[in-house]
Parts: sequence; structure tokens; C-alpha cells
Amino acid sequence: MKNSLKLLVCSVFLTTTVLAQSVISVVDKMKLNSDQKVFIEKLLPAINDIHEKYQKTYEKAEVIIDMSKPSEAQSQWLSKQLCKYDANTNEALLQALKPFPQSITLAQASIESGWGSSRFFREGNNIFGVHAFDSSVPRMKAEDTNHGHTVWVRKYATLDGSIAGYYYFLATKRAFKEFRKLKMKSRQNPFKISTGLFRYSALGDKYSEMINEAIKYHRFNLADSR
Repeated sequence: MKNSLKLLVCSVFLTTTVLAQSVISVVDKMKLNSDQKVFIEKLLPAINDIHEKYQKTYEKAEVIIDMSKPSEAQSQWLSKQLCKYDANTNEALLQALKPFPQSITLAQASIESGWGSSRFFREGNNIFGVHAFDSSVPRMKAEDTNHGHTVWVRKYATLDGSIAGYYYFLATKRAFKEFRKLKMKSRQNPFKISTGLFRYSALGDKYSEMINEAIKYHRFNLADSR
């Protein structure tokens, strides 16, 4: 029993070490200054983890949807996912679950948080400026107001929670319906998929251009080939 536990601990340690080395290797090839490098190294492992979770859920949903006679347990699982992601059809669910290039996430993280300098990031672990429309969730006031109404943004306990919240935000909000469709037909091309994020910012199409410029300049697309 002790030997088995020892082997498990060693295996986890080695896996974690390999992943950490892999992240460092990729980030070293990006065009970043020292502070930017620290910022990306802090986020990339969690981004990869959330990306993988969505990929596995997407693959499971795809298999069940393709079945002629899924089991009761499989049907119940699928129903829960449809409810969770506010999807009215199986197609809409797959669009919600399909993960997108990590380079887009890295670009938005750098833009929205000012490389970790924003108040939302420092005080609320909010990397992506995700808004809070529900008063029951942890949130903080934004400095700007919208037509006299206070604008709120989410507060997260951890950076991992912020990344998960961002993924769910893009997977469920009506404003990103086109973005979700583009994920399915663009062969994971970040420069095409990002055009669906024009409603993420008041800048519109210019915002998508900013994302693509950040990907190109900082070589964030290196994270997509891992």
C-alpha cells in the first residue's frame, strides 16, 4: 500500500514537472518582456486545464448525441448539460462546449487585465472584465457607469475560477452566438474565430483586430500547437 502511494505521488510530481517545463518552453518562445512572461506563465496551466475539460465534455456529448439508443444515465447527463449551458438543441450544446484556441484567451487576458495591472484583476481576480448581472454572485463596482446605471463585474476567489467563468460566459451569452458558430467551422483558426468577439467590447470589430494583433505580435499562437 505504501509503495503504491509512493508511486502515485511520484507520478503526479513527474507529470506536474513535465507540464511546468512544457509551459516554460512555450512561453520562452513568445515575444514577451519579463513581467509579461511571469503573467502568462501564471495563467497558461489553468487555461490549458479548462480547455481540456471542455474538450472532454464536448467529446462525451458528441458521442452520446450520435448514439441511436443512449442509456438512461447518458440521456440524463446530456439533459443536464443542455440545461447548464442554456442550450435549446444538441447543436447549440456542441457549439457551447467546443473549446477554442488558447491564443485567444491569452490575448484577451493581456488586453482586459492590462497584463495584470487592472483593478478588477488585483482586487477581484477578474482577468477578463466579465460583468456580473446577478446580485447574488460576488461582484464589485466598476468605475464606469452605463447611462446612469452602475456597472458591476464579477469577483473570483481564484484565477482558475476567473478562467472558468470566462469560458462559461462565452459559452452561454447570446452576444457570442456567432463566436460559438465560428468555433465549429473555422478549423480552430484563432484569427477567424476572434471576429465573433466583436460584442465583447464597445470597440466592436476593432476589438477583434486588437486580439489578432496581440496574437501575432506576442506569438500567442504557439500555445495552440501544444
